[in-house]
Amino acid sequence: MKAVKALIAVLIIGALAGAAALWYVKPAEALDLSYAPLRLDDKLAALLLERKFEVSLSESEVDSLIKKSLAARPRVHPDATVTGARFTLRDGTLVADVNLLVKERWPASAKLRFELAWQEPVLTIRHVGTNIRQASLPLDWFQLNPIDIRLDSYMPRHIGIRSVSFDGSDMKLQLKLRF
Repeated sequence: MKAVKALIAVLIIGALAGAAALWYVKPAEALDLSYAPLRLDDKLAALLLERKFEVSLSESEVDSLIKKSLAARPRVHPDATVTGARFTLRDGTLVADVNLLVKERWPASAKLRFELAWQEPVLTIRHVGTNIRQASLPLDWFQLNPIDIRLDSYMPRHIGIRSVSFDGSDMKLQLKLRF
């Protein structure tokens, strides 16, 4: 009889711990993967008028650029699918508040940190850290594959990108002519 009571107590404690864990990781806000198409035509026309070979992308444009890539492949890990995200850019470091569906069943939220690197013609977004609330997860527990975005696909064929730099919450593209 004591063994049955002990087993029931362990099961109740396990169920409470599981419920507490699900409550702890549940998303605090609704996020989605909707994005606005990146329109560089107007910026490039203004560039020709100003004779300046630099285009600046705002934080919301960078957010849309990355969400478009994520929306095409939301399954970022064998056990996790991104259901919503918001990206903020600070001097070359990208921080993402994301909502995930874990094991196609449990909603969770996390804050992901990424490093950005430019190697013509690809912007590479590399995952460097994950936090769930104040708890930091080791990368060997949850590591995303790098996301590669071909920025030249947004340019007319005679304009290329010489370099990419990050200034506060903006991404600056130094342009060049291609012949």
